[in-house]
This record gives sequence, C-alpha cells and structure tokens, in this order.
Amino acid sequence: MAFGQLFTDFVAKCKLLAVTLLLLAISPCSCVHMYGFRVESLEPEYQTTDSVGRVYVVGGRYMTLRLFTNMPLSTTSEISFASVSAAPDSDCDDLRSTGIFPMQSIVGSSISAIYSSTVVVYLASDPAVYMFCVRTAPGMTWKHQGNSSWLQIAVTEPIADPDEV
Repeated sequence: MAFGQLFTDFVAKCKLLAVTLLLLAISPCSCVHMYGFRVESLEPEYQTTDSVGRVYVVGGRYMTLRLFTNMPLSTTSEISFASVSAAPDSDCDDLRSTGIFPMQSIVGSSISAIYSSTVVVYLASDPAVYMFCVRTAPGMTWKHQGNSSWLQIAVTEPIADPDEV
C-alpha cells in the first residue's frame, strides 16, 4: 500500500518536473508570429507588390513598416532582416545584412488577437530579398519569421531619371 502511494507520488512529481523544464526551455520570444506587414511611408512609385505578395521597395530610403503580429511587441522589441531563408521560429543568426531597428508604437486588440506595431527601417540600395527576424528585448534570441512570400521585402536599386543623365 505505502509502496503504491510512493510510486504514484514519484510519477506525479516526475511529470511536474518534466512540464516545468519544458516551460523553462521555451524562449519567450518564440511565441511572436508575424501575420504580415505594410509599407506606410513611401510614395506609391517607390513600392510595388507582385502576384505572390512579395513587396518590392526602392532601397536607400527610410521607410515606416507596420507589422501585424499575434502578440503586442513592446518598445524594447527589435526587428532586423536576414537574407537566408529559414523556418518560422528558428534562431535567426544571419543579421549581418542590415541594422537593428527598435519598435516605435503598438496598437492592438485582445478581441481580434492581431496587434500592429510600427518601425522605421533603412535598407541599403543593394538589390536583395530580406526576411524578418524579431526579438522581444535586447539580449533575447532572434527568431526568424519564416520565408513566406508575403513576409519578404525585396530591395531594388533606384531607377535613374533620364533627364538627370
């Protein structure tokens, strides 16, 4: 009788320990998922979108992006861009391509479960395709947001004005 109760208590404690370790192993930033983004600050002639949703922008300019996420991103959250494709929630360690940009403002609703945040970014005019990486605070792990075409921003070179040549 005492052995059966001891064994049941031991199994319950092992399960509790396993759940606790699992929760400790999960990084808080791994639950951030981007649903999409919108370029808000460029003139219409400086941006376009193709049939699969990839956004093309002319590089060498500051632009404001509005990110749509599943949870609010605080002003300590940061974004950067990777040029290497990766699965969502994988560690993002290809940040040498661009700078790190802090979030500006947050708007959202717990009813719709969609939050939007703005960020001002600068992407060089070198042609490239970038994917988003997010971290919720400095020192946290960067998390890749995936390689879906609607989560990619392609930078093009400025077109020279024939009158200026």
